[in-house]
Amino acid sequence: MGTKCKVLVYRLSLPVFLENLDPEGSVLPSDSRDLPKAERTYVGGRHLVCHTFSGGLGSLLFQYASAAGIASRQGRIIVATDGRRDDQEEDEDDMEELEDDIHTRKGSVVLERALKSTILKADLTQCRSVVRLTEAACCRFDERLMKLDRNKNYEIDGQLQSWRYFNKDLEAVREFVALKDSIIARAKRKISRSLAASNITSLRNAAAVGVHVRRGDKLHWSAVDAGVRVAPREFFLKAMRHFRKTLQGPVVFLVVSDDHDWCKSNLVGLPGVVLIESDKQRRASALKDIWKREAMREGKQGKGEEKYLQDTGGLKNKGVGRNGQPKGPQQGQNVRIQSSAKLSRNRRETAGGEAGIYLDGSHHHHDNKNHQHLYHHRHQNERDHDEVDKEDATDEAAVDLAVLSLVDHSIITVGAFSWWAGFLARGTVVYYGHFVDADSKLRSQFDEKMADYLLPGWIQIS
Repeated sequence: MGTKCKVLVYRLSLPVFLENLDPEGSVLPSDSRDLPKAERTYVGGRHLVCHTFSGGLGSLLFQYASAAGIASRQGRIIVATDGRRDDQEEDEDDMEELEDDIHTRKGSVVLERALKSTILKADLTQCRSVVRLTEAACCRFDERLMKLDRNKNYEIDGQLQSWRYFNKDLEAVREFVALKDSIIARAKRKISRSLAASNITSLRNAAAVGVHVRRGDKLHWSAVDAGVRVAPREFFLKAMRHFRKTLQGPVVFLVVSDDHDWCKSNLVGLPGVVLIESDKQRRASALKDIWKREAMREGKQGKGEEKYLQDTGGLKNKGVGRNGQPKGPQQGQNVRIQSSAKLSRNRRETAGGEAGIYLDGSHHHHDNKNHQHLYHHRHQNERDHDEVDKEDATDEAAVDLAVLSLVDHSIITVGAFSWWAGFLARGTVVYYGHFVDADSKLRSQFDEKMADYLLPGWIQIS
């Protein structure tokens, strides 16, 4: 365990966690070997709280923070398990290394890839015969989970989406789930490129508001039938208007979404809106530029674009402009911190690699302690293309969350990912008030005022 991880554990009053638990039980105290697994004690006389981590990154963070809060209440050890019982047959395929695709990876592995450090002990056997307890509802605090029998080991099933499980020190929780430096660095590059595409060179005198537009899977019939409601354009207009009225100076809205086409049709072009480009779009742009340069060098004008379309499967009209860049807002419609003419002049004056895109955090809520200040040089297309190849696409959700954590304030919509975007940013949070249909089965999973799910102080706009 690293020093930093130990500090986080101390601040959360978490127990000392097993790092070398032998699945065969060789490190179990001799006086508990003969006890049923539900009653055995482990190093230090501790009991287990087991959980099968599953779902997207937002859901995983809820489960991780909540499990830590539950474990800290009674000094238990957190174990990430596969959810199987002793009476279930082993499946050799399940025991093999999972593929890198985020949808097929174990939740504990996704957390390990995203977070600076984790305190999870992955184990496939010790949790199979423990006492199983299922939460009463996905998004409502269940007091029973905080009053477990101190003489038994538990497997807790559920989503655990309530901040009350880890409300002892919310700031410590933010540090506890801190994203890796490499993830933060990628987020900074992503912001810098998107700002440059909108001719914005600095946010030194502007407030940055993160906007999470969740649609995608939430538009599937199963989600709609359950009661999920995505935010309409009117909500974003009202939320942006709120921040323009309450914040002094210019405001830049950094939009992260799983539906870029909808954002381009409904949000891009509004004052101050910058759509954060996806890695997929950047790959398409970089590949097209490479083929264009090769075609020009070979004196075969027109062949480069033809080759690009062959290699990308005809992505030309899928959100990519004629110049190979993601289609963006019209000139003059975004907040301009520095004019494009001045930007060009500065680039000429600082030739030799010193020209940069700045996102200054000195005015942010992190004050001088903000380790997330942004400064990045513009990269040549070749260098961008090389970086794309090295960056694992399975981490893109974590990078998007990092983007939304670097802002001053937040506009969130629906889903656990959106919740964590607002929570990690620390500033004022405006949320879509109708993200769950009032008469739906899903609404019954929350308490009456949704106070177990929504943090105090968050502002509802419908």
